[in-house]
Amino acid sequence: FTFNLMAEAPRTFPRVLRHFSVATITTLESGKPYSYRAGTDVNHDFLNTTDRVGLSGRNVFTGPGYASVDIRISRRISLSERVSLELIGEAFNVFNRFNVQDINDVYGRQTFDQPPLATFKTPTAAFDPRDIQLAVKLKF
Repeated sequence: FTFNLMAEAPRTFPRVLRHFSVATITTLESGKPYSYRAGTDVNHDFLNTTDRVGLSGRNVFTGPGYASVDIRISRRISLSERVSLELIGEAFNVFNRFNVQDINDVYGRQTFDQPPLATFKTPTAAFDPRDIQLAVKLKF
């Protein structure tokens, strides 16, 4: 799910508030499906990255979801008839949510009779944390 919104201050606002614009993008995603991988060559096909544990099915568990809110605030300032300046402030992942990009799906055993490795289902990669940037754009 993605939601976009852009709003610009109307010309009827007081002069100080004119030429402001605000934009936001909100993204919500469900978790990605994963399979329990053995991490060893269980079926002796010389591929140890595709073998699943025991008789487990494909994509039997779901990883964590993704949520992010990005915002942009800008203001245009006219310097002359043909020249203007735009002040921009942007923030990505405003709420600084820890969004998992990938998890360790290696169970580490050939059957479910034994407990999994301690690193099983732990994050191996994450999306960027909050990021804030400021910019000035000169238009002529």
